[in-house]
Amino acid sequence: MSFDIVWTSAFKWWEKPLGYYRLLKARKNFGTRIRLGNPFTDGHLLCRAPGYQEKLRRLTNIHEGRRCFIMGNGPSLRKMDLSPLKNEITIGSNGIYKLFPRMGFHTTYLTMEDIAQCEDRRSDTKHIKGPIKIFALHNAYCVPPDDTTLFMNVYLHQDGEQKFSEDCSTIVYLGSTITYINLQLAFHLGCNPVYLIGVDFNYGPIEKKLDPGRITVTKEVLKDISQSHFDPQYHRVGSRFGIPHSDKQYRAFLKARSVYEACGRRIINAGVNSRLDVFEKVEFADLFDKNQTCADDRLALFERLSSTDEVVALINPKGTGSKWKRLYDRAAESYEKGRYMRAMRYLEGSMAAKANMPAYYLTACVKKALGDIIGASKIFTQIISYEGRHLDKTIFFGAHYHLGEMDYRQRNLLEAQYHLKHCLNIAAFHSRAHDYLERMRLECEAESAIVSGMEITRK
Repeated sequence: MSFDIVWTSAFKWWEKPLGYYRLLKARKNFGTRIRLGNPFTDGHLLCRAPGYQEKLRRLTNIHEGRRCFIMGNGPSLRKMDLSPLKNEITIGSNGIYKLFPRMGFHTTYLTMEDIAQCEDRRSDTKHIKGPIKIFALHNAYCVPPDDTTLFMNVYLHQDGEQKFSEDCSTIVYLGSTITYINLQLAFHLGCNPVYLIGVDFNYGPIEKKLDPGRITVTKEVLKDISQSHFDPQYHRVGSRFGIPHSDKQYRAFLKARSVYEACGRRIINAGVNSRLDVFEKVEFADLFDKNQTCADDRLALFERLSSTDEVVALINPKGTGSKWKRLYDRAAESYEKGRYMRAMRYLEGSMAAKANMPAYYLTACVKKALGDIIGASKIFTQIISYEGRHLDKTIFFGAHYHLGEMDYRQRNLLEAQYHLKHCLNIAAFHSRAHDYLERMRLECEAESAIVSGMEITRK
């Protein structure tokens, strides 16, 4: 990437040297670099520390085929029951964190790009816990980084043809609204379909009174501005507010729709009282099954887990040590050595420390090894009902393999074939699944030959 993204009209001439310096410093601090390692733990004296672009690249298509909800900050959110989103992939932006206490959960991702937003909210951002936070790199100077913080290159120049990035690890383009950046992020994550809520495309009376551009909030305009967002205290006197360029936003949404449709994906407006007519509209309440229940209390805990933990483990694989993981590792070691009762005790401790899918899956493996086929089948069946909701694909193809193997041994051949083929659809390299399918094919051919011989004999 070149450094020209700071040389735009977004910076006044006297701010350009400072912006250039800040960007260089951010690239040095958060880009890929070589660091000193510990020969005993890392195995090398010099180690390569992945930078923000590589970490974003690891998120490419991690939610492939799953739907997600992009939350705007419009006043229509006050009229919506957002509780069904607790178990969904959600992307929010800017001051959406003010809504977390009322929702009872946090969004999966939280994005900020606008310089004024980041500066005005810098005292709040260090207290935001839970979501994966993604900021524009040029705002890194006012962002307190942690294991859940990522940065993205944002191209600030907006003149000319509207552009859309399909790879957020390289560049992201503006569209006069953070929602446009979130649509690019959702595309990068592989989400489909993408639902919009709270994107009202209506900024109230302030849009009619003032021309597009940046203003400082005063007591005189505070009342009008408070009608533009879900929270009357979303802005305060002295903060900065951008009067939107609605025409530019509209063109950006048209561009997003064309890119999504060209790739066989959909953007759907599920908001309430939204004036945005670029996308097809649906009723928000119709997207959820109100009668859906969970058959197992422990598995129900996974419903309340955000994908955030798994994403953090993906972008920071060496910074994820915790009690549940240590107990799980001990259980896995005991399982490999055939000490099944000891493994079960470690697994119970791991689940007690934190509900986690790996421990639940290994519990089923232990039950199977101990001969509890019914108990193991129940857990494996429940796990595959969550297929696609978690990032660790080994759990799901493993569950299908074990179900297929148990069905084969019980001579439920149609069910066995279904699970083993599903296992291979996820993991084509699974040799044991191949072996069982080949064994069933040979048995079927042998049975057919016997039947044919019997018919010839009768004749």
